[in-house]
Amino acid sequence: MVISNGQDAMKSRSVIDYTSKHVGSLTKAEIFDCEMVEIEEAKTVGHTVNAFLPFNKTPKTPFNIFLMGIRQVQAFFLYFPRTEQCGAYFRFSQSPEHPVTEIDISIQGKMLDNAKDTKLGQVGKKTFMKVEIVAKGEKESEKREFKLNVKYERGVGGLKNSVKAQFGASGNQVIGLPDYVVCASVENQYSQFGKSYMNTNLNERLAVTGSGGIKYGEGKKCGAAQGSTDFKFEHSTTQLGREELKDKWFYKKCMEQRASSEWRTGEDPYTAECWLTLWDASLARKYSWALDFEKTTPTVKSWLSKAQTVVKAGLIPYWDVDPEALVGAITDTPKISFEFVFKNKDRVVDATFITDKGTSKFPDVNLNLPNWTGRLRQLKLETTIPQMIQSKHTK
Repeated sequence: MVISNGQDAMKSRSVIDYTSKHVGSLTKAEIFDCEMVEIEEAKTVGHTVNAFLPFNKTPKTPFNIFLMGIRQVQAFFLYFPRTEQCGAYFRFSQSPEHPVTEIDISIQGKMLDNAKDTKLGQVGKKTFMKVEIVAKGEKESEKREFKLNVKYERGVGGLKNSVKAQFGASGNQVIGLPDYVVCASVENQYSQFGKSYMNTNLNERLAVTGSGGIKYGEGKKCGAAQGSTDFKFEHSTTQLGREELKDKWFYKKCMEQRASSEWRTGEDPYTAECWLTLWDASLARKYSWALDFEKTTPTVKSWLSKAQTVVKAGLIPYWDVDPEALVGAITDTPKISFEFVFKNKDRVVDATFITDKGTSKFPDVNLNLPNWTGRLRQLKLETTIPQMIQSKHTK
Protein backbone atom coordinates (compact mmCIF):
# COMPACT_ATOMS: atom_id res chain seq x y z
CA MET A 1 0.00 0.00 0.00
CA VAL A 2 1.29 3.47 -0.92
CA ILE A 3 0.23 6.46 1.17
CA SER A 4 -0.11 9.50 -1.07
CA ASN A 5 -2.03 12.73 -1.54
CA GLY A 6 -2.11 12.19 -5.30
CA GLN A 7 0.00 13.09 -8.31
CA ASP A 8 -0.76 16.79 -8.02
CA ALA A 9 0.90 16.95 -4.59
CA MET A 10 4.17 15.40 -5.76
CA LYS A 11 7.15 17.61 -6.51
CA SER A 12 10.76 16.98 -7.46
CA ARG A 13 13.81 19.20 -7.03
CA SER A 14 17.50 18.83 -7.78
CA VAL A 15 19.57 19.71 -4.70
CA ILE A 16 23.10 19.11 -6.03
CA ASP A 17 24.23 18.52 -9.60
CA TYR A 18 27.97 19.18 -9.84
CA THR A 19 30.73 17.76 -11.98
CA SER A 20 34.31 18.50 -10.88
CA LYS A 21 36.93 18.26 -13.59
CA HIS A 22 39.60 18.87 -10.94
CA VAL A 23 38.96 15.57 -9.15
CA GLY A 24 37.06 13.83 -11.96
CA SER A 25 33.93 13.26 -9.90
CA LEU A 26 30.18 13.64 -10.20
CA THR A 27 28.01 14.62 -7.23
CA LYS A 28 24.25 14.52 -7.56
CA ALA A 29 21.41 14.70 -5.03
CA GLU A 30 17.72 14.97 -5.78
CA ILE A 31 14.37 14.93 -3.99
CA PHE A 32 11.65 13.24 -6.08
CA ASP A 33 7.92 12.51 -5.82
CA CYS A 34 7.88 14.46 -2.57
CA GLU A 35 4.68 15.75 -0.93
CA MET A 36 6.35 17.44 2.04
CA VAL A 37 5.82 21.19 2.29
CA GLU A 38 9.46 21.43 3.41
CA ILE A 39 10.62 20.61 -0.13
CA GLU A 40 10.57 24.32 -0.95
CA GLU A 41 14.18 25.52 -0.93
CA ALA A 42 13.77 28.24 1.69
CA LYS A 43 11.99 25.89 4.09
CA THR A 44 14.50 23.10 3.47
CA VAL A 45 17.41 25.37 4.35
CA GLY A 46 15.60 26.82 7.36
CA HIS A 47 14.69 23.45 8.87
CA THR A 48 18.16 22.03 8.20
CA VAL A 49 19.96 24.98 9.80
CA ASN A 50 17.59 24.90 12.78
CA ALA A 51 18.35 21.20 13.36
CA PHE A 52 22.06 21.93 13.79
CA LEU A 53 21.82 25.00 16.02
CA PRO A 54 23.47 24.54 19.43
CA PHE A 55 20.84 26.21 21.65
CA ASN A 56 19.04 22.93 22.49
CA LYS A 57 22.09 20.65 22.67
CA THR A 58 24.48 19.81 25.54
CA PRO A 59 27.44 19.63 25.59
CA LYS A 60 27.93 22.25 22.89
CA THR A 61 30.89 20.60 21.19
CA PRO A 62 31.14 20.49 17.37
CA PHE A 63 30.84 16.71 17.22
CA ASN A 64 27.88 16.55 19.60
CA ILE A 65 26.07 19.38 17.78
CA PHE A 66 26.49 17.50 14.50
CA LEU A 67 25.46 14.14 15.96
CA MET A 68 22.36 15.50 17.75
CA GLY A 69 21.46 17.49 14.64
CA ILE A 70 21.33 14.22 12.69
CA ARG A 71 19.17 12.71 15.43
CA GLN A 72 16.86 15.74 15.36
CA VAL A 73 16.33 15.35 11.63
CA GLN A 74 15.78 11.61 12.10
CA ALA A 75 13.26 12.20 14.88
CA PHE A 76 11.33 14.64 12.69
CA PHE A 77 10.62 11.86 10.21
CA LEU A 78 10.22 8.92 12.62
CA TYR A 79 8.17 10.39 15.48
CA PHE A 80 6.06 12.99 13.69
CA PRO A 81 4.92 11.22 10.51
CA ARG A 82 2.32 12.73 8.21
CA THR A 83 0.22 11.27 5.41
CA GLU A 84 2.68 11.92 2.61
CA GLN A 85 5.51 10.34 0.67
CA CYS A 86 8.92 11.60 -0.31
CA GLY A 87 11.91 10.08 -2.06
CA ALA A 88 15.54 11.18 -2.13
CA TYR A 89 18.83 9.90 -3.45
CA PHE A 90 22.51 10.84 -3.37
CA ARG A 91 25.20 9.82 -5.82
CA PHE A 92 28.95 10.38 -5.78
CA SER A 93 30.83 8.73 -8.64
CA GLN A 94 33.33 9.21 -11.41
CA SER A 95 32.58 11.97 -13.88
CA PRO A 96 31.38 11.06 -17.39
CA GLU A 97 34.39 12.82 -18.94
CA HIS A 98 38.02 12.47 -17.80
CA PRO A 99 37.19 10.40 -14.69
CA VAL A 100 39.75 9.68 -11.96
CA THR A 101 40.49 5.97 -11.75
CA GLU A 102 43.21 5.88 -9.07
CA ILE A 103 44.55 8.20 -6.34
CA ASP A 104 48.03 8.07 -4.82
CA ILE A 105 48.66 10.00 -1.57
CA SER A 106 52.07 10.62 -0.02
CA ILE A 107 52.48 12.28 3.40
CA GLN A 108 55.78 13.28 5.03
CA GLY A 109 56.33 15.05 8.32
CA LYS A 110 59.04 15.94 10.80
CA MET A 111 59.47 17.91 14.02
CA LEU A 112 62.60 19.80 15.06
CA ASP A 113 63.71 21.84 18.05
CA ASN A 114 64.04 25.58 17.52
CA ALA A 115 67.37 26.38 19.15
CA LYS A 116 66.75 30.12 18.79
CA ASP A 117 63.69 29.95 21.06
CA THR A 118 64.58 28.82 24.59
CA LYS A 119 62.93 29.85 27.84
CA LEU A 120 62.36 28.35 31.28
CA GLY A 121 64.39 25.30 30.32
CA GLN A 122 62.14 24.58 27.34
CA VAL A 123 62.72 24.78 23.61
CA GLY A 124 60.33 25.89 20.86
CA LYS A 125 59.28 23.46 18.14
CA LYS A 126 59.11 23.47 14.34
CA THR A 127 56.78 21.07 12.53
CA PHE A 128 56.89 20.42 8.79
CA MET A 129 54.37 18.51 6.68
CA LYS A 130 54.33 17.74 2.97
CA VAL A 131 51.41 16.12 1.16
CA GLU A 132 51.43 15.04 -2.49
CA ILE A 133 48.34 13.75 -4.25
CA VAL A 134 48.29 12.27 -7.74
CA ALA A 135 44.86 11.64 -9.27
CA LYS A 136 45.30 9.34 -12.25
CA GLY A 137 42.90 9.28 -15.18
CA GLU A 138 42.20 6.73 -17.90
CA LYS A 139 45.20 8.14 -19.76
CA GLU A 140 48.55 9.39 -18.51
CA SER A 141 47.79 12.78 -20.03
CA GLU A 142 44.74 13.15 -17.74
CA LYS A 143 46.78 13.00 -14.54
CA ARG A 144 46.19 15.71 -11.88
CA GLU A 145 48.80 16.62 -9.29
CA PHE A 146 48.28 18.49 -6.03
CA LYS A 147 50.86 19.52 -3.42
CA LEU A 148 50.50 20.94 0.09
CA ASN A 149 53.39 22.23 2.24
CA VAL A 150 52.82 23.34 5.85
CA LYS A 151 55.24 24.83 8.36
CA TYR A 152 54.19 25.39 11.99
CA GLU A 153 56.37 27.07 14.59
CA ARG A 154 55.31 27.08 18.25
CA GLY A 155 57.23 29.09 20.79
CA VAL A 156 57.79 28.10 24.41
CA GLY A 157 54.46 28.08 26.21
CA GLY A 158 52.70 28.91 22.94
CA LEU A 159 53.40 32.63 23.41
CA LYS A 160 54.56 33.15 19.83
CA ASN A 161 53.31 31.02 16.94
CA SER A 162 53.25 31.03 13.16
CA VAL A 163 51.73 28.89 10.42
CA LYS A 164 52.59 28.99 6.73
CA ALA A 165 50.89 26.88 4.09
CA GLN A 166 51.14 26.61 0.32
CA PHE A 167 48.79 24.60 -1.89
CA GLY A 168 49.43 24.09 -5.57
CA ALA A 169 47.48 22.35 -8.32
CA SER A 170 49.39 21.61 -11.49
CA GLY A 171 47.69 22.58 -14.71
CA ASN A 172 46.54 20.09 -17.33
CA GLN A 173 45.72 21.42 -20.78
CA VAL A 174 44.11 18.15 -21.88
CA ILE A 175 41.25 18.51 -19.38
CA GLY A 176 41.31 22.32 -19.29
CA LEU A 177 42.84 22.83 -15.84
CA PRO A 178 45.07 25.88 -15.22
CA ASP A 179 47.86 26.06 -12.67
CA TYR A 180 46.46 27.26 -9.35
CA VAL A 181 48.13 28.31 -6.12
CA VAL A 182 46.95 29.26 -2.62
CA CYS A 183 49.41 30.65 -0.07
CA ALA A 184 48.41 31.52 3.48
CA SER A 185 50.27 32.64 6.58
CA VAL A 186 49.36 33.78 10.08
CA GLU A 187 51.38 34.62 13.18
CA ASN A 188 50.39 35.68 16.69
CA GLN A 189 51.95 36.87 19.93
CA TYR A 190 50.41 36.43 23.41
CA SER A 191 51.15 38.47 26.52
CA GLN A 192 54.28 37.46 28.41
CA PHE A 193 54.25 35.11 31.40
CA GLY A 194 53.12 36.64 34.69
CA LYS A 195 55.04 36.41 37.95
CA SER A 196 53.34 33.08 38.66
CA TYR A 197 50.90 30.71 37.00
CA MET A 198 48.04 30.98 39.51
CA ASN A 199 47.82 34.75 39.80
CA THR A 200 44.67 36.73 38.97
CA ASN A 201 45.65 40.36 38.42
CA LEU A 202 42.62 42.53 37.71
CA ASN A 203 44.90 45.41 36.71
CA GLU A 204 46.56 43.37 33.99
CA ARG A 205 45.44 43.61 30.35
CA LEU A 206 45.99 40.37 28.43
CA ALA A 207 46.03 40.28 24.65
CA VAL A 208 46.97 38.31 21.59
CA THR A 209 47.97 40.25 18.48
CA GLY A 210 48.57 38.84 15.06
CA SER A 211 48.68 39.33 11.34
CA GLY A 212 48.48 37.24 8.23
CA GLY A 213 47.43 37.05 4.65
CA ILE A 214 46.25 34.83 1.84
CA LYS A 215 47.14 34.92 -1.84
CA TYR A 216 45.26 32.84 -4.38
CA GLY A 217 44.64 32.50 -8.08
CA GLU A 218 45.90 30.97 -11.30
CA GLY A 219 49.64 30.57 -11.58
CA LYS A 220 52.57 28.74 -9.99
CA LYS A 221 53.97 31.42 -7.67
CA CYS A 222 52.35 33.25 -4.77
CA GLY A 223 53.61 36.64 -5.92
CA ALA A 224 51.77 36.33 -9.23
CA ALA A 225 48.39 35.32 -7.75
CA GLN A 226 45.38 37.46 -8.76
CA GLY A 227 43.79 37.49 -5.32
CA SER A 228 45.35 38.92 -2.17
CA THR A 229 43.95 39.71 1.28
CA ASP A 230 45.90 40.83 4.35
CA PHE A 231 44.60 41.10 7.91
CA LYS A 232 45.60 42.17 11.41
CA PHE A 233 43.83 41.37 14.66
CA GLU A 234 43.93 41.90 18.41
CA HIS A 235 41.90 40.03 21.00
CA SER A 236 42.12 41.40 24.52
CA THR A 237 40.54 41.45 27.95
CA THR A 238 38.54 44.52 29.01
CA GLN A 239 38.31 46.55 32.17
CA LEU A 240 34.52 46.15 32.14
CA GLY A 241 34.90 42.37 32.02
CA ARG A 242 37.23 42.46 35.02
CA GLU A 243 34.75 44.62 36.94
CA GLU A 244 31.85 42.26 36.13
CA LEU A 245 33.99 39.37 37.40
CA LYS A 246 33.79 40.80 40.93
CA ASP A 247 30.04 40.05 41.05
CA LYS A 248 30.41 36.36 40.20
CA TRP A 249 30.10 33.72 42.90
CA PHE A 250 33.39 31.94 42.22
CA TYR A 251 35.36 35.21 42.45
CA LYS A 252 33.84 36.01 45.85
CA LYS A 253 34.55 32.50 47.08
CA CYS A 254 38.14 32.69 45.76
CA MET A 255 38.72 35.95 47.59
CA GLU A 256 37.51 34.33 50.83
CA GLN A 257 39.91 31.46 50.30
CA ARG A 258 42.77 33.80 49.47
CA ALA A 259 42.25 35.69 52.74
CA SER A 260 42.20 32.49 54.81
CA SER A 261 45.18 31.42 56.91
CA GLU A 262 45.65 28.29 54.77
CA TRP A 263 46.20 30.26 51.52
CA ARG A 264 48.00 33.46 52.53
CA THR A 265 50.54 33.40 49.71
CA GLY A 266 51.34 35.55 46.68
CA GLU A 267 49.44 33.13 44.45
CA ASP A 268 45.76 32.30 44.16
CA PRO A 269 44.68 29.17 46.04
CA TYR A 270 44.70 25.99 43.99
CA THR A 271 40.94 25.54 44.26
CA ALA A 272 38.14 25.12 41.73
CA GLU A 273 36.75 28.59 42.46
CA CYS A 274 40.12 30.30 41.89
CA TRP A 275 40.66 28.29 38.71
CA LEU A 276 37.33 29.62 37.39
CA THR A 277 38.27 33.14 38.50
CA LEU A 278 41.58 33.05 36.65
CA TRP A 279 39.87 31.49 33.63
CA ASP A 280 37.21 34.22 33.44
CA ALA A 281 39.74 37.02 33.97
CA SER A 282 41.79 35.68 31.03
CA LEU A 283 38.96 35.60 28.48
CA ALA A 284 39.15 38.00 25.55
CA ARG A 285 36.07 40.22 25.43
CA LYS A 286 37.27 42.72 22.81
CA TYR A 287 37.91 41.54 19.25
CA SER A 288 39.41 43.91 16.65
CA TRP A 289 40.09 42.99 13.03
CA ALA A 290 41.38 45.00 10.06
CA LEU A 291 41.04 43.48 6.57
CA ASP A 292 42.63 44.72 3.36
CA PHE A 293 41.14 43.17 0.21
CA GLU A 294 44.03 44.31 -1.93
CA LYS A 295 43.08 42.16 -4.93
CA THR A 296 39.84 40.17 -5.18
CA THR A 297 38.71 37.59 -7.73
CA PRO A 298 35.07 37.38 -8.96
CA THR A 299 34.41 34.21 -6.93
CA VAL A 300 35.58 35.79 -3.68
CA LYS A 301 33.60 38.96 -4.48
CA SER A 302 30.49 36.77 -4.64
CA TRP A 303 31.30 35.21 -1.24
CA LEU A 304 31.87 38.63 0.32
CA SER A 305 28.57 39.92 -1.04
CA LYS A 306 26.71 36.99 0.51
CA ALA A 307 28.50 37.46 3.83
CA GLN A 308 27.57 41.15 3.83
CA THR A 309 23.92 40.24 3.23
CA VAL A 310 23.97 37.94 6.29
CA VAL A 311 25.52 40.69 8.45
CA LYS A 312 22.94 43.22 7.31
CA ALA A 313 20.10 40.80 8.02
CA GLY A 314 21.36 40.26 11.57
CA LEU A 315 21.61 44.02 12.18
CA ILE A 316 18.18 44.97 10.77
CA PRO A 317 16.73 45.80 14.25
CA TYR A 318 19.58 48.33 14.73
CA TRP A 319 19.71 49.68 11.17
CA ASP A 320 18.45 53.14 12.10
CA VAL A 321 21.53 53.80 14.24
CA ASP A 322 24.39 54.52 11.83
CA PRO A 323 24.54 52.38 8.66
CA GLU A 324 26.99 54.41 6.56
CA ALA A 325 29.87 51.95 6.68
CA LEU A 326 27.76 49.07 5.32
CA VAL A 327 25.97 50.96 2.55
CA GLY A 328 26.73 49.62 -0.92
CA ALA A 329 28.73 46.55 -1.87
CA ILE A 330 31.51 45.53 0.49
CA THR A 331 33.73 44.90 -2.56
CA ASP A 332 33.62 48.63 -3.34
CA THR A 333 35.73 49.18 -0.23
CA PRO A 334 39.12 47.43 -0.20
CA LYS A 335 39.62 48.01 3.53
CA ILE A 336 37.25 47.24 6.37
CA SER A 337 37.74 47.12 10.14
CA PHE A 338 35.38 45.80 12.77
CA GLU A 339 35.33 45.55 16.54
CA PHE A 340 33.16 43.55 18.93
CA VAL A 341 33.09 44.20 22.68
CA PHE A 342 31.21 41.71 24.89
CA LYS A 343 29.55 42.98 28.05
CA ASN A 344 26.66 42.40 30.47
CA LYS A 345 27.87 38.90 31.36
CA ASP A 346 28.56 38.23 27.65
CA ARG A 347 24.88 38.52 26.73
CA VAL A 348 25.28 41.79 24.80
CA VAL A 349 27.87 43.04 22.31
CA ASP A 350 28.79 46.47 20.94
CA ALA A 351 29.62 46.16 17.24
CA THR A 352 31.56 48.73 15.21
CA PHE A 353 32.30 48.66 11.46
CA ILE A 354 34.68 51.08 9.74
CA THR A 355 35.11 51.47 5.96
CA ASP A 356 36.02 54.24 3.56
CA LYS A 357 32.35 55.25 3.60
CA GLY A 358 32.27 55.94 7.34
CA THR A 359 31.80 54.36 10.74
CA SER A 360 28.75 52.35 11.82
CA LYS A 361 28.14 51.60 15.50
CA PHE A 362 25.56 49.11 16.75
CA PRO A 363 25.47 49.20 20.57
CA ASP A 364 23.81 46.62 22.82
CA VAL A 365 23.20 43.91 20.22
CA ASN A 366 21.56 40.98 22.03
CA LEU A 367 23.17 37.56 21.59
CA ASN A 368 20.40 35.02 21.20
CA LEU A 369 22.60 31.91 21.37
CA PRO A 370 23.36 30.76 24.94
CA ASN A 371 26.76 30.36 26.63
CA TRP A 372 28.77 32.92 24.68
CA THR A 373 31.26 32.90 27.55
CA GLY A 374 32.29 29.38 26.56
CA ARG A 375 33.07 30.60 23.03
CA LEU A 376 35.37 33.47 24.02
CA ARG A 377 39.10 33.13 23.39
CA GLN A 378 41.29 32.12 26.30
CA LEU A 379 44.48 34.19 26.57
CA LYS A 380 46.38 32.42 29.35
CA LEU A 381 45.24 28.93 30.32
CA GLU A 382 44.88 25.58 28.63
CA THR A 383 41.30 24.37 28.35
CA THR A 384 41.32 20.86 29.83
CA ILE A 385 41.37 21.47 33.60
CA PRO A 386 38.91 24.42 33.65
CA GLN A 387 36.46 22.43 31.51
CA MET A 388 36.60 19.57 34.00
CA ILE A 389 35.95 21.97 36.86
CA GLN A 390 33.14 23.66 34.98
CA SER A 391 31.45 20.33 34.23
CA LYS A 392 31.56 19.45 37.93
CA HIS A 393 29.74 22.66 38.89
CA THR A 394 27.10 22.39 36.13
CA LYS A 395 25.92 18.89 36.93
